[in-house]
Amino acid sequence: MRVTVIRYPISRYLSAFRSKVACCPEVKGLPPRSCAADKSVEFVPKLLELARYGPPRKRQNARCLHLEDFALALRAIHDHGDQASINNHFIPQHLRCPPVLRNSGVLLGNVSELTPALAGLTGYEFAGGRIRVAHTHSTLSQIKANPLQATLAGISATARGALCSLSRPEYSAYNLSLPRECAL
Repeated sequence: MRVTVIRYPISRYLSAFRSKVACCPEVKGLPPRSCAADKSVEFVPKLLELARYGPPRKRQNARCLHLEDFALALRAIHDHGDQASINNHFIPQHLRCPPVLRNSGVLLGNVSELTPALAGLTGYEFAGGRIRVAHTHSTLSQIKANPLQATLAGISATARGALCSLSRPEYSAYNLSLPRECAL
């Protein structure tokens, strides 16, 4: 049996947004700044370039994005067919980890929580060798009961529509239903 461990696509996009490109609350009189200042300089200009947003000079000076801008930029990248060129934090999971169709299963959840349990299994052979956690952080670990409902609650219809639209192929690739929140 083969198992693919993935995160809820929309929760993953929101986690990447919060930890890589989100603007901090604005301070009157100062330009918007990133809450992830050490990382956003690397990510924001490239996202805007791939989305074909604005003139090159303006893209290079961008330091953070608001959620709607992030979601619309990702959707534009997907609409242009350039999603394979996105940084690993934003690339659809099915492009990096293709689903195995025969004799396979999908574990859906927070990889940080699932991996230790899988690593503890004995008597199983894993194609990639022993399972190990290479990188984790707890951006959304506080959301346990219904990650999708919690992450989609309170965001604009525009951002929700863009996130639902761009994650549709990802859900489909793993034979998962699109969240009901996407039908709103």
